[in-house]
Amino acid sequence: LESGGYKPDPRKVDAITQMATLTDQAGVQHLLGMATYLSKFCPGFSHATEPLRSLTRRDIDFCWRPDPHGTAFNNLKQLITNAPVLAYFDVNKPVTVQCDASKSGLGAALLQDGHPVEFISRSMMSAEENYAKIEKELLAIVWSMERFHTYAYMNKSVTVETDHKPLLAINRKALASVPKRLQRMLLRLQRYSINLVFKPGSQLILADTLSR
Repeated sequence: LESGGYKPDPRKVDAITQMATLTDQAGVQHLLGMATYLSKFCPGFSHATEPLRSLTRRDIDFCWRPDPHGTAFNNLKQLITNAPVLAYFDVNKPVTVQCDASKSGLGAALLQDGHPVEFISRSMMSAEENYAKIEKELLAIVWSMERFHTYAYMNKSVTVETDHKPLLAINRKALASVPKRLQRMLLRLQRYSINLVFKPGSQLILADTLSR
């Protein structure tokens, strides 16, 4: 709460506002995928994204310009980090956490009723980059739950969405039968009551984009 009214906590949207300038078509496509996921909450979405969409055409060479592309990029970040896109947390509503790991980064979003409440991301440490894929994906879950601790602790309705299906089987195994590194991470999750569900990567738009 500020003198001008309620405003989002900057820490909740840092992962979006600090996104680096895009360098290729794939990066633009990932950003537009995330933005389209939130488009129903964004007034003037088509107009705001038109300069960026033009960069995804197959018949052109990628050429990023400060204007109009940089301007559209900054406007889009502003659009998806403010109301009505970003919601205030409601202790009485279920929580959904989308989390994902890329080759060298982690990303997650906490949502209620489809509205994001907070976006987070970080780069992996050098040792973490050497983890196996399943270890990286579980690390993304542990890290996101601990970052969202205030929202998730004592909440009996937390759904965690992952695009790595083998994690569901690992999560059901006895701890003693799980490899040591995974075992340590699973132990850190014991204090949370979560329902781990599989969601294809094509539907895990927010976390996938943030992890990159």
